[in-house]
Amino acid sequence: VDGYRGWVELPKPDERVRLKSGDTTYTMADFRPYVRTEGLSNVILDLYQECADEWVFAQEVFNLVTQLTVYSEDIGEVPRWPVETLTEAGGDCEDLAILFASLLKAAPYPYKLSLVYMDADNPTDPLHPNHVIVWVEASDWKLFVDCTSDQGWGCYEEVVGWYYKL
Repeated sequence: VDGYRGWVELPKPDERVRLKSGDTTYTMADFRPYVRTEGLSNVILDLYQECADEWVFAQEVFNLVTQLTVYSEDIGEVPRWPVETLTEAGGDCEDLAILFASLLKAAPYPYKLSLVYMDADNPTDPLHPNHVIVWVEASDWKLFVDCTSDQGWGCYEEVVGWYYKL
């Protein structure tokens, strides 16, 4: 409880990114500073050691996020810390993406990760950013992960969006 309170009381970053689409520029919150591994590493190391490979581990992390949290379409403009999302058992798209990315970053394997701002209604021809997912690369596979999807992970084959490396 004290650890959770410590996270909730931390000042929230107010950094911004600019996303350009044609002649329009969107100013959005930068979610990268929220991707943090503190408080997650010990549990994740145990889970990682139980998995056969990096694919299985990433899939188990996806299962963990989607089974222990509830997606809320939009719960506010201020993102949650990963521990906060896990403890509160839910969040909106960026909260779940932040949690998923944080859990993968806590693993001993060096996944290449990006937060992807995208247009969920037009994933290959974006009109405006309205959703956040995670791009994951391992040594022999790559995948888009949408923790809000009821179709499971890997529901997008291609996404034209705005990629921010973690």
